[in-house]
Amino acid sequence: MNETNDKKGETPGSGLNAPPTTETLWQRSPSNPMRWSNPRKWTIILLIAVANFFAYMAYTAFQPALATIMDDLGVKSNRGSLSTLTISINILGYVFGPIFIAPVSEQVGRRTVLIIAIPILWISIVGPGASVNIAMFLVFRALGGFPTTALNLISYAIVADLLPVERRGLGMSIVLAGPSIGPTLGPLTGGYIAQYIGWRWIFWIYTMAAGICGILVILVYRETYNPVLERRFYAARREGQKRDSTHDKDSEQSLGGNEPPIRPPPSLRQACVRPFKLMLTPVVIYATFVCSIANSYLVFSLATLGTSFQKQYGFSASQSGLAYLGMTVGFTISQFTAGLLSDSYIRKKTRNGELPAKPEQRLPILMIGAVMLPAGFIVYGWGLQYQVHWIVPIIGSAMISLGVMYNFMPVQMYVVDSFTIYSVSATGAVGIIRSIITTVFPLAGDPLYARLDYGWGNTLLAFIALTSLPMAIIFIIYGERWRLRYPPKL
Repeated sequence: MNETNDKKGETPGSGLNAPPTTETLWQRSPSNPMRWSNPRKWTIILLIAVANFFAYMAYTAFQPALATIMDDLGVKSNRGSLSTLTISINILGYVFGPIFIAPVSEQVGRRTVLIIAIPILWISIVGPGASVNIAMFLVFRALGGFPTTALNLISYAIVADLLPVERRGLGMSIVLAGPSIGPTLGPLTGGYIAQYIGWRWIFWIYTMAAGICGILVILVYRETYNPVLERRFYAARREGQKRDSTHDKDSEQSLGGNEPPIRPPPSLRQACVRPFKLMLTPVVIYATFVCSIANSYLVFSLATLGTSFQKQYGFSASQSGLAYLGMTVGFTISQFTAGLLSDSYIRKKTRNGELPAKPEQRLPILMIGAVMLPAGFIVYGWGLQYQVHWIVPIIGSAMISLGVMYNFMPVQMYVVDSFTIYSVSATGAVGIIRSIITTVFPLAGDPLYARLDYGWGNTLLAFIALTSLPMAIIFIIYGERWRLRYPPKL
């Protein structure tokens, strides 16, 4: 069954609040991605989600084997900081990636980005497995940030291309399963692979998995970016009319219908500076603040959890991989609930589409995460400090992952809904600053625990995380006013 919804009420800058316009031939065309069948839409979303999933599993799969990797690569000093850097350096792709990904995506479409990114992803996964020293290992890890970023940003945009706003939350939950659940399942599998067949096989196996998924994405995915397809649609129609020398005025008028002039694509310069212009908008400033805290805490937890359980409870590499199951549970719960809760709240506020939706209606569920995240760090930290039964810090880690996603997902949906056709530039703008902070912040893990230990160290993190609660309340009340008062000049 084909969708009847389209994006006629969504324009850049005004998000979901733009007044409806007269329906055009393109909006009625079966070629419009909003009109594609549900099976076709969800096949694309699921394929992108699976590719994203394996990319993010490879991101952390080697963490339980870091001690062995450091030994094999001859690392003698600064092992703690270098071990953390092997995880966090990947995020450098989020700093530089959007500068290239957003212009290409919004200039020529999503498919071109995927065709470039997927082979780079294969190289970045196989490279660390072939490394002979720590420098080579880190270079390939840094390279992996670009394709991972591309898959992540493009997946958000594809959901916005394909799904109407009242169903977009579920789609976002599915594509976010990779960045959330993937990094916690990676160490679980990687710990056993490293223990029984060697750490290099972690990278060989994930290269094969990512290779199969990547090939399927390239074969199945067809362009979904509305402005690019709309230009092609009208250009093809007019070219066909020029070749048809027998049509008369009446038939030309019937063919033209409600046909707007073909808008040329933005210049490359405009596309390149767009993420930086969006950085100055209230929506992106707020999203950057929340996502920086959530993502930094996520990477911090992923980088230190396995070694913390090895130190405090004497876990082996494979057992420390199992310790990530708590975070997996938290992420899984958030994936199933956050998007559905958000969509349900939107439908309630819009009376099932009778009223226009507002991007700020994505934010109320964020308050769950604003409370859950600091609570999780307190349970996790003091459980490790006093070495109570290992299930206690694992429960705390589940609360952390749940809190991270209930901060991250509503804000990402808020950004996508605010700048629908420029969602890659907008989420990229958030990612640039967020990733600089996320790359540096986890390096404080060892010094923080050395000075304050697990209990007070994680309590300090909890108090910092609590600042997202008043910020959420402020933006729920004033966000729409600020968004409309300070639109971006694109």
